[in-house]
Amino acid sequence: GYKAVQLGYGAIDPTKVTKPLAGHFAKAGVTPRRHLVEVRTDDVAPEDHIAFWEEVNAHTLFGLRCSTFNNDLSLSSGQRRVDGLQLTEVKGSPHVVDRSGSHLASEREDSLMISVLLEGSGFFHGPNGTSALRAGEAMTYSTSDAHLFGFDTDLRLLIVDVPLETLRLEWGWDPP
Repeated sequence: GYKAVQLGYGAIDPTKVTKPLAGHFAKAGVTPRRHLVEVRTDDVAPEDHIAFWEEVNAHTLFGLRCSTFNNDLSLSSGQRRVDGLQLTEVKGSPHVVDRSGSHLASEREDSLMISVLLEGSGFFHGPNGTSALRAGEAMTYSTSDAHLFGFDTDLRLLIVDVPLETLRLEWGWDPP
C-alpha cells in the first residue's frame, strides 16, 4: 500500500456518475465530482513536505502556514463527512500551524473548529490567550480568528469542522 490524498473538483449531475464511482463518493461522504486527482505523498520530496501540507490544507480545511525546527515534516490526514460536518484525522511529527491575518481573508466560510488531541502534547494560542494541551483534551476556535497551534511531540489530532451556517440554521445558535 501507499499513502495518498485524493482531491475532487468540478460539479457533476449525480445521475451521470457510474454506480461504482457513486459508491466511492458515498463512502467518502462527499458529493460526486467531475474530476478526481490522487496525489501520492510518496512522490513528494522531503524538502517539499511543508509546502505540500499547506496546499492540501488550503483545499481541505483552511489556509495556514506550517513550520518546524528542522524543516522535517511528516504528516498524514484523512477526511470524512458526517451529517454536514467534516471530520479530519491528522497524524504526524512535531510542528506549528499559524493562521494569521493573510489567511483570515481566505476563500472559505467561517467555521467553529473542535480539535481533540488524541495523542501527543502541544499548545493553542488564540484571542483568549495560551493553553497547554495533553492527549484527551480539546480546543474550540473559529476559523475567523488568528491562532497558533503547536505540537512538541508526535501527534494524532481529530478536527471537527462545524460550519457557522449549520450552527445558525440547524441548531439555532449564533456563536459570539
